[in-house]
Amino acid sequence: MFYVFSSSAHPFESNKGYSKFSVYTILNHNGDFKKSAKFLVDNNIVQLENSKSTQADKLIEIIKEKEDITLFHGENDNGFILIKNEIIALKSKAFKRWLAREFWGKYQKSPNSESLKNAINVLEGLAYFEGNNHELFNRMAWKDDFLWYDLINDAHEFIKISKTGWNTVNENPIIFKRYSHNKNQVNPSTENNDVNLIFKYINITDQNQRNLLLVYLISCFIPDFSHPMLAIFGPQGSAKSTLSKILRLIIDPSLIEVASMPKNQKELVQVLSHHSFIFFDNISYMSDEASDTLCKAITGSGFIKRELFENDEDIIYQLKKCIGVNGVNLVTTKPDLLDRSILIELERISSSDRKQESELMDEFQKDLPKILGGIFDALSKTLEIKENIKLEDIPRMADFAIWGSAISLALGHDKDDFMNAYNENISTQKETVLNDNQIAIVIDAFMNQRGWIKWSGTSSELLKELKSYAEYDLNINTRDKYWPKAPNILSRALNVIKTTFEEKGVIITNSVTSTSRTITIEKKEDMDLSSNDDTTIES
Repeated sequence: MFYVFSSSAHPFESNKGYSKFSVYTILNHNGDFKKSAKFLVDNNIVQLENSKSTQADKLIEIIKEKEDITLFHGENDNGFILIKNEIIALKSKAFKRWLAREFWGKYQKSPNSESLKNAINVLEGLAYFEGNNHELFNRMAWKDDFLWYDLINDAHEFIKISKTGWNTVNENPIIFKRYSHNKNQVNPSTENNDVNLIFKYINITDQNQRNLLLVYLISCFIPDFSHPMLAIFGPQGSAKSTLSKILRLIIDPSLIEVASMPKNQKELVQVLSHHSFIFFDNISYMSDEASDTLCKAITGSGFIKRELFENDEDIIYQLKKCIGVNGVNLVTTKPDLLDRSILIELERISSSDRKQESELMDEFQKDLPKILGGIFDALSKTLEIKENIKLEDIPRMADFAIWGSAISLALGHDKDDFMNAYNENISTQKETVLNDNQIAIVIDAFMNQRGWIKWSGTSSELLKELKSYAEYDLNINTRDKYWPKAPNILSRALNVIKTTFEEKGVIITNSVTSTSRTITIEKKEDMDLSSNDDTTIES
């Protein structure tokens, strides 16, 4: 309300209140309300009630008027919009900013929050019911028999790889989504490429480990199969974090060079879902829950969480990720995760060979285009070779073994070079399980002092004998949290190490009758316990 107190306020009368519309009409149209109303409606400043077009309606019209825009839906039925080769989630802050900018450009005014919310709700419905469904990926994907890699640059360029070669293109087959942490990748070189330039910056001298790491690195550019987890360990000063950052820069550049391990499963799943490749740095301890979650994320399991507390909708994460961890000690001691890992042990770098990380990274950035180009050269050859790969003895990570053999051949090595290196690594995993598991250590020593004469009895009897031997012969504290406190816990612990013992020639058998449950531990006949030959467990 505009109220006039003065008697000298022409053209307004004193001691009288005026509405905003009245003030506008008196000042701009000499009090002609009909003329004033017509002007406001004709110039789209206000709308008549019977032809009212809300801000939300105008926001939706902005989208409908544009010909280079596509609405569609993806995972969990979320709505997306494709704008000039860039995919944006409709519920994201980025889309709200874009839509508000477009509204300002057309009407020179800002939309209110409620109008933005209402418009986005309608666009979500259009994307779901009228738009196509597209599976979206982060950084790399398969589409139409081509392997794609998103450079995530302002030019919206992608690498398209086939059996006959690779090239840089601007087309987007609607397969890539991006997150705020993603950084652009350098453009790969097309000549004088050499992936082996990476070893100028990596502290690995053993040839088997070099072959294994190189195959693993290139395999991370191929999605949709289970990749083992890369577990790097070694003393301080062995450049573990530097290796982790270099691999991250090559595979999936990010503002998050290396990450900390989240404290609970929900946070861990959320982090994994936003990265195609991620490295967890300086890990000193890994909980059983985290270990189990990483196992599932490697093999491609699904995870569920509630979207909002006020509704009953679920968000489903289907993960199959490339993951790495590093630490002074090897923290992946659970057999299930070790079976899905590649172990790389680094040695401390001498002071005379050490470089400042900034200097090393500056040099690496100069070679990165040639390294990346070498990877794409190898990937193209791998796609041609892979369909002819046949392996007689396939390890647990079967797809990785097959792809790895093809990559090894594409690099000019023999496929056996890779499999020899991988089998050697698997043997190291088995030794690690037996050397780091308290129950395994005690059983091995207990049976050895018996001359490997078969032992048979109940789980209660076994727990009693192992506890006595551990305390009096091995000086092990059986009161700590790692020692099983009950027969059923011992049985579960035996199940964890049973398969690893089997591969070392020791059979642990559970026999169940109507009256008892018996555990038997025995050495397989004619089996040398120092051998790494495969054996079969009977249970």
